[in-house]
Amino acid sequence: MEENTLAIRLASRYEASTPVRALVQLIPFGIGSAADVAIVGKLEAIREDRARTFLDGLALGQVELTSEVIESEDFLHAFFSTYAAAMRARRREKTRLLADLLLGAVREDAIAGSDEYEELVSTLDSLSYREIRVLAILDAHESENERGDEDVDVWFGRHKEAAEGEICAELDVSADAIPGVMRRLARSAFVLEPGVLYRESDRTYSVFSDWEVYYLSDRYHRLTGLLRSGRSHAV
Repeated sequence: MEENTLAIRLASRYEASTPVRALVQLIPFGIGSAADVAIVGKLEAIREDRARTFLDGLALGQVELTSEVIESEDFLHAFFSTYAAAMRARRREKTRLLADLLLGAVREDAIAGSDEYEELVSTLDSLSYREIRVLAILDAHESENERGDEDVDVWFGRHKEAAEGEICAELDVSADAIPGVMRRLARSAFVLEPGVLYRESDRTYSVFSDWEVYYLSDRYHRLTGLLRSGRSHAV
């Protein structure tokens, strides 16, 4: 009974968006056989909120989902993998990012015949929202301090204190914990540590350890490029 009610409510919500309404019909809303009515009701409310947040992102996004798009095997595979990640996201902000990623990949034709999209969804799924915010803060400071011909450690040094100060203040992270945060983010390949760096300025090698120097990778910028292409809201 609850399953049918939830499906009907969501289908009614997207009555004006035929593609999204069609996608609602594909979603399995089964919630198991929990014996406690209160638990069933709470679980249904959580799942409805997450589904609505994700589907709202698709309905309000900048990319038109045509019948041709949503009927393709590549899109359906991408939709289900992204929806599954969205249903695991505790924060609405992360759910919206997943909707943006799907729309951006559609716009950039980054779904068909490529494992890249599935890998990006999997990586984003594995990050906490706090880790996502760390990446966004680093991105903002790197963008404000565009690197010229200087060595990467010199460039990083110009914004390191401000970036790490903002991370500590906004996200309740101690300065001593920063290297550990960066090590965890390294598993995503969104943050890189040079380790051994050749310095063009004096033609010598410098060795860095314990995340003295780090920066965002091309893979991270690929992700944010897709997010911008599909963005339906301010983050």
